[in-house]
Amino acid sequence: MGQDVLVITGGTIAAEYGTFKADLIIRDGRIAGIVDDARDISGERLDASGLVVFPGGVDMHTHLREPSRIEREGFAHGTASAAAGGISTVVDMPQADPLVADVASFRQKRDAASRSAVVDFGLHAAAIGQSIDQMAALKAEGALAFKAFMCASSPGYPRLNDAALVHTLRAVRELDSTLIVHAENDDLLQDGLAQMAAAGRIDPLAHAESRPPIVEIEAVRRAIYLAGATGARLHIAHASTAATVRAVARARKAGHSITCETCPQYLVMDLGDLLRLGPFARCAPALRDRAEVEALWAVMAQGTVAAICSDHSPYTLAEKQAGNEDIFKAPLGLNVIQVMLPSIVDEGIHRRGLSYTWFANLSAAGPARLLGLYPQKGSIRVGADADLTLWDMEQQWEVRREDLLSRHPWTPLEGRRLQGRVIRTIVRGRSVFADGRILVEPGTGQFLRAASSPAIAPAVLPV
Repeated sequence: MGQDVLVITGGTIAAEYGTFKADLIIRDGRIAGIVDDARDISGERLDASGLVVFPGGVDMHTHLREPSRIEREGFAHGTASAAAGGISTVVDMPQADPLVADVASFRQKRDAASRSAVVDFGLHAAAIGQSIDQMAALKAEGALAFKAFMCASSPGYPRLNDAALVHTLRAVRELDSTLIVHAENDDLLQDGLAQMAAAGRIDPLAHAESRPPIVEIEAVRRAIYLAGATGARLHIAHASTAATVRAVARARKAGHSITCETCPQYLVMDLGDLLRLGPFARCAPALRDRAEVEALWAVMAQGTVAAICSDHSPYTLAEKQAGNEDIFKAPLGLNVIQVMLPSIVDEGIHRRGLSYTWFANLSAAGPARLLGLYPQKGSIRVGADADLTLWDMEQQWEVRREDLLSRHPWTPLEGRRLQGRVIRTIVRGRSVFADGRILVEPGTGQFLRAASSPAIAPAVLPV
């Protein structure tokens, strides 16, 4: 079979279509065989006995800051953190300076990432009211989807009012693309912020009270209605409430192409963490109370949520500490990419009894489908890229700052005890992370283009 062969033996394969014992034969970076016994196959051998082999995670929502705010993260540190957390593909949002809203800025970011990334990567483009021709040019460059804000929440990123949102939805329909929306009602958000200011509220809980669940839920329902009316494909970013997920489920049942994602902060954190951590737990949407977290888990178990994403948005310690006395002085965003999947394995599989198949769908196959990357990415099947993560599902460990590979190694999950740890991450047949360190040079990650039209997974996935 040639020299460039890797044989992974003895592991339990956990894919979106099932869990079973098998050996994997990898040739030239792709899965060439899934067999009962590969003892007669020559090549480099990797013993996965006692380990579970999942498809490499696909994180479709990151903020790695290239090319301008690299002091906050950058693709080198951000993708190293991703690999250490079991992620083999990242897709970066357009927040940058300049905003990735035209071909020149897209190319600039793509080139910067190509020099630095250690896992494969894709890019989204900003939707800020450009013409359909400008959006078509961005798609031709490789933009996997377009991102819009329904509220003024990201400095330098113009929000779309309802009319502009409708025009953009029509454009993405014509382009066979997807619109990702940050769905918060701007009027309600600005009123909430004004109420906190009038009351002199600068404590951590004032952040959550300024943008309660209604701010998200109203915007989600409006976006779903407009997407359905225009026939566009819509994806709701960082759903933080069960009502959001239920609204998406109803829309999908009615035949609309609507999906949503959620993030670990809405599944393993709550208002108690915001009170305890202050600025280091400030994000948008805000953390929710424990009842809302439990309600979100209830709908998660029904299989409606299509993807788990980090919304990794790191800042320097100094930037976050600016909110120690006034929560509103801290920027919005959390450093979670390295601990995202381990926290979901711990909470979803070990504590709540959900299946390996559920996790493989949520972490890999689901997001890959939404981006048009499936089955090249997100699956363990013959012909797919050999993007794999080897997990010791029994190992218990503590999240420690000194183990994080981010440029600024802090995370709101520091100190948590988790069960289930990434032992090795493989990208296109090459070990990128093992033994607590990165094994490849920056620039080994490849830029990804959609191989097919984005696909909507079945409304109910295996749990």
